Amino acid sequence: MYGTNSSISSLLGAYHMAKVSMRYSRFMPRVYNLAKSLGFEPGRIMPSRAFCSDESQGYPIILIAKHFGTFPFNHGLVGGIVATDRHAPHSHHGKDLVIIQASHVGYDPVNERFGVYRRLQTEEACETSNCGKISGA
Repeated sequence: MYGTNSSISSLLGAYHMAKVSMRYSRFMPRVYNLAKSLGFEPGRIMPSRAFCSDESQGYPIILIAKHFGTFPFNHGLVGGIVATDRHAPHSHHGKDLVIIQASHVGYDPVNERFGVYRRLQTEEACETSNCGKISGA
């Protein structure tokens, strides 16, 4: 259903991220404040995340819960694909609904490389691609 015959690199072409990246710790308060500025009512906002199920996504989920005051509903499939069949269930969980979709690329700060993630739970704490679904692993 979500397959493609093209490789991700051919689809992205010459796309690159300039200096537009933002830490989740800066992004999440902005999302929350944006929701409030649009008239969403604090305490009635039900966030949902459409993230990959990767273990590296714990911190962003904690930040969503911190700012919105509730644990987010789950809209995510592997690779950060939005599970559209979850819209109806999500709509029954809050008055004002916010869906936050993001994939994850991983970052090695020592070597300043995007696209890798150190898997601490593996025997050798090895680095792997992140997200494997997007990179075709």
